[in-house]
Amino acid sequence: MTRRWRFWFGLIVALYLGIGLVFHWQWTRALRACDELRRARGEWVDPGFSPWLELFFDATYWPVYAWVNWQYSGTLFATPCDRMTTTPTPVQARVPGLGFAAQPASGPCRALPLAAKPVWP
Repeated sequence: MTRRWRFWFGLIVALYLGIGLVFHWQWTRALRACDELRRARGEWVDPGFSPWLELFFDATYWPVYAWVNWQYSGTLFATPCDRMTTTPTPVQARVPGLGFAAQPASGPCRALPLAAKPVWP
């Protein structure tokens, strides 16, 4: 009984971490492409912190990252380039000086007030 439980638990952990590694690889690839685009525009690009620490957090917390990215950006691998648009959104029309394309809040964040100062330079 214990061996069977250990086998299934090990299989679930291996599957979870395997999906996390693929998620990290795909997100890093999308972020690298976005960084290239931002460098070409002359924007500042975050150099990153520690690849090993990023791998650890991406591989362990990938369900949270994927859910938040899907909820607010509509894609699993959201990058700063996904939030950049040239047409103003309804939020930008209501809040003067808002410097990035924010999406209207949904869910429990709907009741929170929007900041009136620019968030993105």
